Amino acid sequence: MSFKTAFFTGHRNINLSHQNVIEQMIDYAIAQGVNHFLSGMAIGTDTIAATTLSKRNLPWTAVIPFIGQEKRWSIRQQKDYQSCLASAREVIVIEKVFS
Repeated sequence: MSFKTAFFTGHRNINLSHQNVIEQMIDYAIAQGVNHFLSGMAIGTDTIAATTLSKRNLPWTAVIPFIGQEKRWSIRQQKDYQSCLASAREVIVIEKVFS
């Protein structure tokens, strides 16, 4: 199967009220033939998109910049992050440690 891929990135300071816009972006991408998504899993746009993709059972890959990126986040954010990662089709880690 060949992939037509879209990547989510955006601002950290957004909240779930922006989920509707992200839903629209996903729908637009699908209409353009996108059949796989990528998320960098940062707080904000990335994690909201990943959560939305997961809830919609759409194929996506987590592209994590380094192991432990979530360690300075709140406990709630860490739990959401781990839950999201569990539903990713694949998890790619760019670097083992932050440098």
